[in-house]
Parts: sequence; structure tokens; C-alpha cells
Amino acid sequence: MTDRDLFLAQLFTQPLRRADLVVVLAGEDAAARLELGLQLFRQGGAPLLCLAGGRHEPPAILGARQLEADAIAAGLAPDRIVREDASQNTRQQAVETLLAADQRDAHTLLLVASSYHLPRAFLTFLARLRELERLWRDPAATVARIRIIPVAASQSRWDECPPGGDRTRAQLFHVEGVKIAEYQALGHCATYAEGLEYFKRWEGR
Repeated sequence: MTDRDLFLAQLFTQPLRRADLVVVLAGEDAAARLELGLQLFRQGGAPLLCLAGGRHEPPAILGARQLEADAIAAGLAPDRIVREDASQNTRQQAVETLLAADQRDAHTLLLVASSYHLPRAFLTFLARLRELERLWRDPAATVARIRIIPVAASQSRWDECPPGGDRTRAQLFHVEGVKIAEYQALGHCATYAEGLEYFKRWEGR
């Protein structure tokens, strides 16, 4: 098996645990992501729900402001919501969300994204953690301290398109794989080997 195969196997089977922050990535399939985020919050997964993403192009792409309104309409108290609506892409979501987590002393994050997007989202967040480690020159303040637990949002069939989209989820999964390779070359995505090492670091804790 390749590092990619092993990484994906572990990514989608990470055990859930109580966290400091449930992070829902706005964007495509946002309704399903929010539904799972609310479920995790209500089950005591974390005391705060972070909605991340400023890009809003309905019906295909919903931003954090829309998700916040939907969450409040569903009964969530506004003071339980952290809204990040400055970011316009996944890397910016990682930068802004980790900043918000640091400001709230949040050490454990449940990262909610669609199954086809979760690998790149997780590797992007991990790349940002490693970048912060180099900038701060203090591993204890970043990768070793912050735990990101990937959670795949429930979705419909892989051969169907997300609401408002024109590509199936299977096609989007392939596109995401191509993007991972491109962004790894730019340093915006961690490698699969780095992802495996990160999971290993947290095993048994």
C-alpha cells in the first residue's frame, strides 16, 4: 500500500473524542456539513461551533454568514458560534480558523468537511500547523499541542452532484487529489507521509 492509501484509510477511521471546537468548513455540500456539526455540538462534542468560509455563491457554495443564520434558526445560541468569514479558499480557512482556535485556547478541533474534500482540508490544516511551528520555532505550541480530528460529513451518493454543482462527488474526489499534488508543491498541503506521522503522534493519547 502507498502512503496515500494508508493515509486515507486512517483519515476516515479516526476515533471521535470531545474537543474544544467543532469546525465546519463552509462551501460545497455546506448543508450536510452544518447538519453534522450541529449534531456533534448537541452531543457534547465541543462547547463551540466554528463556521469557516467567506465565499458565498449560492446555491452551490454557502458562506459562514449563511450557515450562522441557519444554525441560529435551528436553535443554536449565537454565543456558541465562532464565525470566520474572511477566508476565500481552504488555505485561508486553515490560517483564520487556527488563529481563532489559538485566541480561544482551543487545543482539539473536530474538522468537518465533505468526504471528497476532507483529505485536502486536513492536509492543508496540517501544513499550516507545521508552518506555524517553523515561524514560532516552538513545536510544543503547534503540531504537538493542537489535535485536529477529521470528520466526514454524511452525504448522498458518490455518483450525484452536490446541490447546485455540475460534477459528481466521485469526480470532485478525483479533482481534490490533483489539487493536493499541486498544493503540496507550493507547500500549502502536507504530504501523505506527514499526515500518517501526525496520526501516529496522537495514537493512544
